[in-house]
Amino acid sequence: MTKTLIAVVAALAVAGAGWYWYMGGEKPDVVADDTFGTYAYSCDNGVRFEMTLFSNVSSVALKAQGSAPFSEVVLEQKSSSTYATQEGEVVLVGDGEEIKLTVGAANMTCNPVPSDDMAPFNWGGAGEGPDASAN
Repeated sequence: MTKTLIAVVAALAVAGAGWYWYMGGEKPDVVADDTFGTYAYSCDNGVRFEMTLFSNVSSVALKAQGSAPFSEVVLEQKSSSTYATQEGEVVLVGDGEEIKLTVGAANMTCNPVPSDDMAPFNWGGAGEGPDASAN
């Protein structure tokens, strides 16, 4: 009886540790399957953030690094390259590799931080693509 009880307690401890690791314990940073990736940006006023673009392009998540006028926010798509919170206090407009970010009354121009691991996301924009020479 004592050996059975010890075996059950040990099995529960192993199962609990596995559940903790899988559900909420420390995990390595991994790009989720449902995103185009996470991109680091630096703005002209010193603000830095990471942007994660979801693969259905219906929303983007911004996560501030250091001092920024936001901490973490999810923006919903308003047009092909414009995203905003429902109340409009944070607005992101992509143009090429550049982002124009408005937080309240603050306007920022942000560019991708160079990375050896990932090319910057390109939103497209005027003068780009196969018809650019026609402009």
